[in-house]
Amino acid sequence: MSSARAAKVAIAAILLAAGCADRRLTARAHEPQRKCTVRPDGKAILCGGETFASFDCQIRFHAGCTTLSLRYADGQVARLYEAPGDPKFDKAADATVASDGSRVWFLEIEGPFLARQWREYDVWSGVIKNMSPAEAGQVDAAIARGAAVRLGTEEQPAPRVQ
Repeated sequence: MSSARAAKVAIAAILLAAGCADRRLTARAHEPQRKCTVRPDGKAILCGGETFASFDCQIRFHAGCTTLSLRYADGQVARLYEAPGDPKFDKAADATVASDGSRVWFLEIEGPFLARQWREYDVWSGVIKNMSPAEAGQVDAAIARGAAVRLGTEEQPAPRVQ
């Protein structure tokens, strides 16, 4: 392999690894709160009876969101997912919140071939990361034992593509 080709391969590997790395979505971390719960519809995290953060799911379609964000009471917004392309294919699906409000899990589905990747967002640190298949398998188990709540999924018609 030529040195120019080897350099290109090395750069591509670095860029790929950077895209998979954990990253912070908020300007600062939030102090972990006590006595937090999730509203029964999964649309807000309540701590001490007050709204700590609320979810925004834009253009719900087939149990997914084309944009999924978490708005903290202090004004910070963590954009967990934004569809990069066609909203018929690209979405955050099966968004789920831990019953203590500490974590958010969702399935990122993108492209016409429906590439899938489970993601986990830590509400306190503001860090998002990819999940392994074994970790992802625990989301439904958490729901079954009452340790997690699915976000509301009222569906809306798909947006018209011009």
